[in-house]
Amino acid sequence: MEELESAIRRGVALRIILGDKEHSSEQSSYRQRLQFGRVVSSSATILQWPIDRRSRDDQGHTGLMHMKAAVADSRVAFLTSANLTEAALERNMELGVLVRGGKLPTEIEHLIDSLVESGELSCE
Repeated sequence: MEELESAIRRGVALRIILGDKEHSSEQSSYRQRLQFGRVVSSSATILQWPIDRRSRDDQGHTGLMHMKAAVADSRVAFLTSANLTEAALERNMELGVLVRGGKLPTEIEHLIDSLVESGELSCE
């Protein structure tokens, strides 16, 4: 969180996409925002995938936000299996790929932009 707060103080625009389960959406979102702290929560654009925009299976279960990526300046992308949790960062075996340059970082940013424009992702 210290690094995110430092980036915000430098004027970096930060977008965060939160994931949640349908049955705990409000609680999960509130808890996630608390973990980000006041500076990040109040300065970042917080996006979510609205429940009513998600596909459902035959039992009525919705899809989950499971993307784990970070993009910086349309030039660097980090794709990982890790959630931003203590377990993932301290104990789990996770794998990530850092991509510098090429088309992928820009394509990820364009994907997020298009999901916002279409309403698939929306601000809290």
